Amino acid sequence: MKKSEAPDKTIYWNDYYAQQKKSKGCLAPSQFAAFCLSEMIEMDISTVVDIAAGNGRDAVFFSHHSMNVLAIENSYAAVGLLEESSKHNANLSVLFHDAIDKPVKLDRNRDDAIAFYARFFLHTLSEIELNAFFMNMAKIMEMKDRLFLEFRNDGDTTRKKVTSAHFRAFHTADKVVNLAAENNFKVVYQVSGTGFAKWKEDDASITRQIIQYRSSN
Repeated sequence: MKKSEAPDKTIYWNDYYAQQKKSKGCLAPSQFAAFCLSEMIEMDISTVVDIAAGNGRDAVFFSHHSMNVLAIENSYAAVGLLEESSKHNANLSVLFHDAIDKPVKLDRNRDDAIAFYARFFLHTLSEIELNAFFMNMAKIMEMKDRLFLEFRNDGDTTRKKVTSAHFRAFHTADKVVNLAAENNFKVVYQVSGTGFAKWKEDDASITRQIIQYRSSN
């Protein structure tokens, strides 16, 4: 069952991104992107797969810091914004893809580690979809890769939201840890709280995680 609990999500996100104008300049990155960039540099990672990249502000940010970026999206409207951002950007490529439907195919150098990056994506997924996402990631990630996650957690349920109402699943950090473990992942870094993703009056309660695939051998 692909999108069992929110059949209108595709329509919502197409409408949401269709209302956003193409940026004439470089949008400011999220706080999470800035945090992740320093971690990626420390880990000697130079390739990023931005899952559900949205309007591309973080994908563009990474590409401007010498990262080779693949931005993937399941919204045609968002893909249009991403393609506009990548026109003159040799470090940024765009792919229309559903990350919970099937694994993304990568033409990877086997010696290089990849950073899989998903900001504010997990809380748009039902528990069924969340498990499908981890199952797909387990098919493509290697031990040297890292998965960087930031999502609204259960502490954000009643907090003020600036964006319009849409499907949000406020997963607990423990639920994500357990689902990850069931798919042979381990969390190597985790922090939760507010002040990490403030935007206007919306000071979300979020969880950040860095996840590593662990060998089954």
